[in-house]
Amino acid sequence: MQQTTYNPVLEVQDLSPVRLLSPLRPPVPGRALVLVPYEGPAVTVWPGDVIPSARFGAWQKVFTVDTGDHRLVLTLPLLSRDATFAFQSSLALICRVTDPGAVVDRGIRDMAAALGDPLRGILRQVSRRYDIAEFHEAEQALNDTVREIVGDDAIQLSGMQVELLIDADEAATSGRKFRDVVRETRLADLRRRRHLDMLRADGAEGLIAEILEREGPAAAWTYIEKAEEAERAELR
Repeated sequence: MQQTTYNPVLEVQDLSPVRLLSPLRPPVPGRALVLVPYEGPAVTVWPGDVIPSARFGAWQKVFTVDTGDHRLVLTLPLLSRDATFAFQSSLALICRVTDPGAVVDRGIRDMAAALGDPLRGILRQVSRRYDIAEFHEAEQALNDTVREIVGDDAIQLSGMQVELLIDADEAATSGRKFRDVVRETRLADLRRRRHLDMLRADGAEGLIAEILEREGPAAAWTYIEKAEEAERAELR
């Protein structure tokens, strides 16, 4: 079952100094206890461990921590080579708490929030090398990178896989823009060919006459100035 996040701390309980009738008991598989004393460092108790001072004093608070495997899917925006465009990515992974005491000490209550920023930072160093059009190359490079990520001393990561997503609206918009560029390029080529045909048939005067008629005297004069400047440059 896939999740977007989870809270690794299942329960927090304040303890009474005397627990004769309700002693602390070892956790079940997939759980760990983090015992916080009145003084000194916390102690982690795993399934099957003997709990010190289970009935008397010593412990002020106990945290029950989930140490099972969880499959998460994170949605991360990743900048492309052009900072105005971003890849939308889905990152699937399996995570497991390996140091419950460190998780409690760091105050981790939202696993996706804890993992999101560092993973995004690593992946953006890769995505920034690719243009938005290099979709498949970027996805391959990102997956090559996540294979080397194993987490840290508190949280173990495995089975990581990146999928770059295509937004339907963005794809439609990009498609329209591309078709507009193709259309303008074709029209410009047609105009250039027509001007060449007119030059061959009527000479420069015929082309200037059409520019004057269609775009006005200013456009015709601009064309004449450019032609004269080109001629002077050629003579020089």
